[in-house]
Amino acid sequence: MTSSSLSVAANLPFETRKQFAIHALAGSEPVSRVADREGVSRKFIYHQKHKADIALDQAFSPPGESPDVLFNLQVTDAWLNQLALSLVLVCHSSFRGVVRLFEDLFDTPISVGTVHNRLAAAAGCAATINAAHGDIFHIRQQCEGLANRLARLAQGSATRRQKAEQRMAGAKQESLRDTLSSALAKARDDEAVAMGLA
Repeated sequence: MTSSSLSVAANLPFETRKQFAIHALAGSEPVSRVADREGVSRKFIYHQKHKADIALDQAFSPPGESPDVLFNLQVTDAWLNQLALSLVLVCHSSFRGVVRLFEDLFDTPISVGTVHNRLAAAAGCAATINAAHGDIFHIRQQCEGLANRLARLAQGSATRRQKAEQRMAGAKQESLRDTLSSALAKARDDEAVAMGLA
């Protein structure tokens, strides 16, 4: 092998290398004849053959369970429909983004109009379900407002009780306990009622 054969092999395009590998795998002519004719070494031809053997083995080997496999999905029309809706509603993808994903990942053509129609159909189903269950949003909003108001009242009652206890502790030292005990009892009662409502 000369230095000129190295430069020839190094500069060969992909398609030519592939043809060398195919000829070597087929065994239609001896490797030495191909190497002499093309001006490359036999080692180079055998190396291309070995690469092709590996590629063929990988292409035709049975699929095995790999420890890296996280999910095995059965992709159905219903699943694709859910994916399209999720991409638009959850991921805020554009309709054209959904089209592109279907083409790139699933090799499945889908039009922008189909994505729109599926979204419109889902919106119609959602409107039917919401109408059957009534309007709960505004009721929930009012209940949350009431719950917040009651929590603030309970917190205010607790604060008033704490202040009354502090005044009572100071009154014990100054012998004014009797005058503040009824205010503390009322503050404790108010707090208990407010906590019960919150």
